[in-house]
Amino acid sequence: MPNKADLDHTWIEALSEMTSRHCSEDEKLLILSQFTPQFSDVETPQNDFMQRCRRQVGLSPRLKEILDCLLENMSNKEIAAKLEISHHTANGYAKQVLAHFMVSSRRELLASVKNGRLLNTKTETLSESNEELLYQIMNSLMSMEVSICERRRYFFDNFVKIIGATNYIWYESEFDPSMTAGPKALNVLTNFSPFQQQLFFDAANDPKLEDPYMVPSIAHHINTGNSSYLRYEFLDDNGWYNSEYTKKYYEPGNVDHPMTYTVNQEGNQHCGILLYRKWKEEPFDETDRDFVDSVFSRIPWLFLKEKQLDKSLYSKLTARQHKALLFILDGYGKKELADHFGISENSANEYIKNIYKTFNVKSYGELIKVFMH
Repeated sequence: MPNKADLDHTWIEALSEMTSRHCSEDEKLLILSQFTPQFSDVETPQNDFMQRCRRQVGLSPRLKEILDCLLENMSNKEIAAKLEISHHTANGYAKQVLAHFMVSSRRELLASVKNGRLLNTKTETLSESNEELLYQIMNSLMSMEVSICERRRYFFDNFVKIIGATNYIWYESEFDPSMTAGPKALNVLTNFSPFQQQLFFDAANDPKLEDPYMVPSIAHHINTGNSSYLRYEFLDDNGWYNSEYTKKYYEPGNVDHPMTYTVNQEGNQHCGILLYRKWKEEPFDETDRDFVDSVFSRIPWLFLKEKQLDKSLYSKLTARQHKALLFILDGYGKKELADHFGISENSANEYIKNIYKTFNVKSYGELIKVFMH
């Protein structure tokens, strides 16, 4: 098995192309045959993992029809009329679909589809080689008939394990080139726990403290363009661990040593990923950064521009409404929103109504559909 330094990484580009479009079996075999000898120790698990990764596996033809209706935000009455079944039967089928995906509501199902959370992301680590594990991830993705967002989540959920990261935030933001204001989040994908999300939401709304890593890292990206960088390139351990912001938010969140990879999109819009290790674990080093840079630069669909609306719609939202929108799109309801903002449920409901009005929708399902891609 060749060492990482000796391995030709062009195979990543080939598999990236294959995972971004539908290839015939002949195309797949032709491309795979060029690289499989390099990974002779990789064995495909003899189980139904690949099948379980497909969203609709396990559903009968009738339940697949029900799922399609639910994703179209149809009511039980509308489903019953379309499929010529009773309202009671449609309700029973809908409950079976929700149970199959282990979600408790239609809102959670729609949010899970949008944010790529319906995939089973557990893989078996069959090798100590980073390249072999990466090969397994890319090979698995070729058999998944899923959206770009689901591919992205599946990739990141598994890639972080390769480099020893515990958490990530994939983001699309609009940066203020004057640096007089922080970045405005347009889209976020993360494996943060609810507690961590709450903590970092509080951090983003803290008027007294500033993230010691954010400003220098954004400035570096604006000056250099597409790039990857480590925390200690801008902030030494003393500046990092003695920061009041770090003590208040990073330490309780159990995340440390941010490593960032960023890509320019258009204008002042940027896309990237923040990778973290646990608090006080061994930090990422130059080898980790070079590996991330080598891989991410060869998989362009990880940072493709998401479907976004006219910016004028965003401008109609207040700063808090904009943050509320991100939480709502992640599946949070009125009660959870109230808890996150520290407001009453009535106030949270007003936030939701104003957001619906801004995007000219009447329900959560219609709002999610606007942002689906």
